[in-house]
Amino acid sequence: AVVSTQSTGANIKDVAREAGVSIATVSRVLNKTGTVATATKQKVNKAIEKTGFIISASAVSMKKQESRLIPFYICDDIKAEDFKKVIEIMIDYFEVYGFSLVVFNTSTNFINKHSIQYALTLKPKFIVLAATNKKILKYKKEFEKNAIK
Repeated sequence: AVVSTQSTGANIKDVAREAGVSIATVSRVLNKTGTVATATKQKVNKAIEKTGFIISASAVSMKKQESRLIPFYICDDIKAEDFKKVIEIMIDYFEVYGFSLVVFNTSTNFINKHSIQYALTLKPKFIVLAATNKKILKYKKEFEKNAIK
């Protein structure tokens, strides 16, 4: 199946206008901060649905200087299909806390510098490496060597 990655173009101002509330109120609803009446939350959520507004993860990351994405490297000595159940459990677990897992499946005997640098641009709180005991130290060193300082 092909899924469009194009946004509707709706922004927080559009949601506020549609709901008849301020941008600050929409922000409080989105961030689950401050006090917002239940009826107002419902209006904002309906406006979000109607406008097709999607929170920009990159905008949130830039604002907070951190990401809710967790890079997860499955190294070449572990087969991803054998690790499927673990991945599903991890996705469910991290989702409860508002995080999303980004899975990297390395098919070579090293983690390439480009994927490490990309993962670090996500500004993750931490990174998960899955490898056998024989290789975990090798991958850890490779990651540290290529990490952006």
